[in-house]
Amino acid sequence: MGYRSQVGIVFQIEDFEEKLGKEPQDLQDRVRAAFKQASVDRELKGEGSDFHYRLLYWADVKWYDDAYAELVWLRNYRVTAPSTTTFVRLGDDVEDVVEEYNDADDCPFDLSWQREITW
Repeated sequence: MGYRSQVGIVFQIEDFEEKLGKEPQDLQDRVRAAFKQASVDRELKGEGSDFHYRLLYWADVKWYDDAYAELVWLRNYRVTAPSTTTFVRLGDDVEDVVEEYNDADDCPFDLSWQREITW
């Protein structure tokens, strides 16, 4: 089965589509195929915001930023668009947490996480 993670990402759709549209069609297809595997895929529009955002969440995924072309591209996108992107990855190991929060005042959406046992 391998190492699994929970992954969430929120990004501004217009900016994302513009940047992805400049890539080769094969890579565009791979990124969109990865999105189709998400457990949650929602479009969000904040009150008073001119932009649309997309929330994607994978509940159980092999997420290696450097192993798959589509994930390499998403990592690079997150680095070049930090003000419009929020990213959280929770690995199997309790200490394996990656959090990248946007710094834009106009992004009304953020991700949060907690690990808990409930009954």
